[in-house]
Amino acid sequence: VVKMFCSRGCVQAFAEISARSSNCTSSAQLRQSTPQLAVVGLFRDLRGIAAATATRRTYSLLFDWMYPAHFRSVLCCLEAFADTPAVTTPLLKFVSEFVFNKSQRLTFDSSSPNGILLFREVSKVLVGYGQHVLNVQQVADPYNDKYKGIWVCLQALSRAMSGNYVNFGVFELYGDAALKDALSVALRMALSIPLADIMSYKKVAKAYFSLIEVLCHNHTGTVASQDSVMFGFILSSLDQGLKSLDVSISSACASAVDNLASFYFRNVVREVESGRPAQGSAEMQEHLRQQPALLPEILRS
Repeated sequence: VVKMFCSRGCVQAFAEISARSSNCTSSAQLRQSTPQLAVVGLFRDLRGIAAATATRRTYSLLFDWMYPAHFRSVLCCLEAFADTPAVTTPLLKFVSEFVFNKSQRLTFDSSSPNGILLFREVSKVLVGYGQHVLNVQQVADPYNDKYKGIWVCLQALSRAMSGNYVNFGVFELYGDAALKDALSVALRMALSIPLADIMSYKKVAKAYFSLIEVLCHNHTGTVASQDSVMFGFILSSLDQGLKSLDVSISSACASAVDNLASFYFRNVVREVESGRPAQGSAEMQEHLRQQPALLPEILRS
């Protein structure tokens, strides 16, 4: 993999950062001992390398090189430079590219746990970044200092959840909180951006609505189980997105609304008839009891 993808400088830089992250006892020590430009250059190079792996074979070589030997260094760099967008943005963009299943390059053997392991690492990255950015109150440049990192995180989660290489039922079955934590922090990061700003920045809007479409399609019960504030925010944003002139945004919103409406009519009836409610059906009933016009208004859009 080194000969195929990486220059000697890139490999040496990653080896040095990995060694420093192993020897340093704190993120502050790693930050002091590692040049910021070296970290930025490394993750830009890695993103380019990941983008070039267009086949299953080449991606597998890169994955085997990255995991588990070097992924800990990614998390260490994120922790050390969490308050520096110049570092976190290329790092998060690398993660987003690394989990992107373009051309079906992320196809693991049926007995391989790699898909689950990869998602767990993505969850750690999202939670690590989210814990920092959610504590950021006022910034001079909201887009570059906050929104940009958030939309890259939302894009990474959307790609990971729509890549068809993870059996998400495994997490609940074995009590692994990786999926729950990733969804929770992603939705809280989205909620931290005013809806007007989401609609104003096209990249933010596309990443956000792509994630909502994926969640409403494959994890509708999880969306319905959110608290009233979050559920109301999601539906209000879908209402705005349906009116967007960007076809990709309005189409994603239409698909999400269709899945939510189908879930409501299918599972509310099933709950009454069979007495075995689906996950989220009771919560959705309560949401619509508190705001009865919420869903009908969107369906009329």
